[in-house]
Amino acid sequence: MAVKAWQDRLVSGLFLRTARWLARRDLAAVHRFGERLGALLNAVPNEARAITERNLSWVNPQLEQPISTREALIELGRTAAEFGPMWQWEAARMEPLIVDIQGQAHMDVALAAGKGVLLLAPHLGNWELLGWYLGRHYPTTSMYEPPYFSGIDGFMRAGRERSGARLVPTDVTGVRALLRALKRNEIAAILPDQAPDSGYVFADFFGRPARTMTLAHKLVQRSGATTIMAFMERLPDAQGYRLHYLPGPDLTHGKPHVAARALNEAVERCVRLAPSQYQWSYKRWRKPPADVPDLYASRA
Repeated sequence: MAVKAWQDRLVSGLFLRTARWLARRDLAAVHRFGERLGALLNAVPNEARAITERNLSWVNPQLEQPISTREALIELGRTAAEFGPMWQWEAARMEPLIVDIQGQAHMDVALAAGKGVLLLAPHLGNWELLGWYLGRHYPTTSMYEPPYFSGIDGFMRAGRERSGARLVPTDVTGVRALLRALKRNEIAAILPDQAPDSGYVFADFFGRPARTMTLAHKLVQRSGATTIMAFMERLPDAQGYRLHYLPGPDLTHGKPHVAARALNEAVERCVRLAPSQYQWSYKRWRKPPADVPDLYASRA
């Protein structure tokens, strides 16, 4: 359903005022605000809580330490509160936030291969800080989908591009731009854990069939690029963030279903390192195959 003009003005205006207000605070205050937001989401019935509960009901038996709905929503609140500061803080304030980098050698080896790096960044931790860091330190082209509320678009785009990253649309022109970046031995960054309406195959994610993009597979098939997984882990007590680079999945296999499963396994490995910081409020298993029960269907 299309957003009405008054709704766009109302929501966008509130978001922008809050984002700018948070950008005048320090990281500890930003996270405290996010924690209160997460606690509110946990306290009252809402879609984010309902989806999180459904997702965790499936995933928790497969995790070493189960996650509570409240814990996941607190992290979701922190993620939401970080958007404004991450799109506005200056480099002198952003760079010190990253206090540790794990797996730098994976990135160095991938770039040394000379065929470009397809960087796959799940919705885990602070992906806005990750995008800022990549744009500042490497020539980076990232896919960009405008927000649901158009009044936020310019603010978001300016924030994401200010470190030097190039944003391209989620269409054929964007795919071509990613391929050109890879041919220049640059970084092409995409989010690998969405549930698209087209360009997908079903592959298991935490043991349940999920719509899984074929774009990553196609990019590697056409470019020979090296894949890397990356995410920015949020450290406790506003201590900063730890950047993780991990080996990417093998997407050279000719069969899309095999490549999709490898992609999901790589995302799973990232999630297991910081499970509460994954975006469990997203319907990752939406519109399943006909013979698989819908995790999000209403229950009597």
